[in-house]
Amino acid sequence: MTTQLNILFMAISSRVNSYGEVPVYCRLTLNQKQKQFMIGCTVPLVIWEQAKQHAKGKTSKAETVNLQIKLVLQKIYNAHAELIKLGELFEVEDILSNVSHRPTPSCNHLALSIFLCT
Repeated sequence: MTTQLNILFMAISSRVNSYGEVPVYCRLTLNQKQKQFMIGCTVPLVIWEQAKQHAKGKTSKAETVNLQIKLVLQKIYNAHAELIKLGELFEVEDILSNVSHRPTPSCNHLALSIFLCT
């Protein structure tokens, strides 16, 4: 089975926040299945270059966003390589879970963390 992985970074212009910035998303496509997630940063829409999938310019904001994109990209490639090395079939969700390294929190764990933080 071919494991063609496509990675796309995009800024969603319909989700402008109060600072005039839009979130940057990553879309993973593997075997015609897609998953999309935020990479954790926002960018002014005027400096986002969709064709090159990065922020243009030398401002600190642009360099920070581009560095975050590179880090996410490296995590995705590492997770993909690890899964290929195992020799088992995998889905795009497996790559995403390896990239995030976050188990889904249970209600009790979430309630406890809220209680301890207040």
